[in-house]
Amino acid sequence: KNEEEREGINLEIELIAESQKLAKTLVDELATESGLLSSLTAMVENDYQGQEFLNKLDAVFKNYKFNEYAKIAHIQRSRVNWTEVINEIEAVTRSIDPTFSLDGTIDEDGISYSAFAFNRDNSRVNITGQTRTSDIKTFTLIADLTDAFEESDMFSIHDSRTFNKQADEDDGYRAAITLDVILESKES
Repeated sequence: KNEEEREGINLEIELIAESQKLAKTLVDELATESGLLSSLTAMVENDYQGQEFLNKLDAVFKNYKFNEYAKIAHIQRSRVNWTEVINEIEAVTRSIDPTFSLDGTIDEDGISYSAFAFNRDNSRVNITGQTRTSDIKTFTLIADLTDAFEESDMFSIHDSRTFNKQADEDDGYRAAITLDVILESKES
């Protein structure tokens, strides 16, 4: 285990050294940009460590070719924890429909989802499903659900659509729903 820890520490040291070399090289290449030069020089001179240094370096050099370590760090920081997203979708929906279940069934009145489409590139989740109510308040349920997603710290509503409302004497009222939600940035 000590050997693994030493290897991990050595890798971190190599990563910091490699990042500092890259920063110094890029500072030289960008010497004409005085404001950028000052901030980069300050970063290198202050000898930022680990993740903080990589975050600042990544923010400055997004348009430049990354070295291998910076690419790995960028990929790690841009990952989306989809389990966390699903859990938040479930929590938001349960705040409106306490009987909600991710299995897609509606025992009585409530909400069910039939499909999720996740897109990390544009930070969106498209949720398709339906609502069922025994009274005429189907659209109120949808409005409450939309408001709950908007109030969530993780989401904002990009678009919500209800296609139709159908009435059935035995089954109550049903409406198809599509919610297009945007994942809020953790940095903001």
